[in-house]
Amino acid sequence: TVDEYEVMKLHPVDGEAMLASEPALEAAARIVRSHHERFDGAGYPDGLEGRDIPLASRIIAVCDALDAMTHDRQYRRAMPLNMAFAILREHAGSQWDERVVEQVMATVPTMPIENAFDQVGRDDDLERTPIPDDIGELLLTVDAEI
Repeated sequence: TVDEYEVMKLHPVDGEAMLASEPALEAAARIVRSHHERFDGAGYPDGLEGRDIPLASRIIAVCDALDAMTHDRQYRRAMPLNMAFAILREHAGSQWDERVVEQVMATVPTMPIENAFDQVGRDDDLERTPIPDDIGELLLTVDAEI
């Protein structure tokens, strides 16, 4: 509902307050506050526009949207990566910083997947799972193992 959406839109401010209260996380507070701002200024909570939005917030906004689109939600199934990329492209320059969209779309397909735990020093005798063809399945597998 409209009322529920207004409550949901409070989470960037609530997140900022939580982080600001912990000295070790204080630097991330502004980034969290601004992660739902839109490049065209139509976002929330402050209506920031373009480069006034912290770069880290612009990056998180694109990554968060890609993650949301490629995972199942209560109200819809995950979409394939190519469809999520099409949506990112369509809204680059309005919802998201087009330079960030370009970089995320260039980086995601090149991310190492096979033996990723070895590359970060986490080989801990984990059961090896075959790498799925669909990125949504891959993300669900990684989420389950971490």
